[in-house]
Amino acid sequence: MNMTPRRRRMVLVGLIVLGVGAATAFALTAFQENLLYYYPPTDVTATRTSPTRIRIDFTQGTNAFKYYVYESRAGGPYTNVATVLQSSGPSTIRANLSTSVEYCYRLQAVTASNQVSPRSLPPACATP
Repeated sequence: MNMTPRRRRMVLVGLIVLGVGAATAFALTAFQENLLYYYPPTDVTATRTSPTRIRIDFTQGTNAFKYYVYESRAGGPYTNVATVLQSSGPSTIRANLSTSVEYCYRLQAVTASNQVSPRSLPPACATP
């Protein structure tokens, strides 16, 4: 088949447009998947359930496998005090806490491949 120069240009332009479209689709899909990995849990709340217990509730992320729970006691530094698996549901209980001391919590989402989100903000605080 003998193509004219105009037809060759049109085929070339069509292939370029198709290639750029496919590359854009792949890039956007990869970008979207990576963004989902780094979302921290949202709507984190801490509620006193007894004189020595606090319940921590949160909204789970889409790609999280587990969550790290960080606790600050009386304004001190945050330390990792618990790990909550996605399958366990969006809450955990902290027990044997000191009364009249404010405890604040921040959470991190962790994927199955150990990619970790930033810690949730703002801190969720309660005093048992």
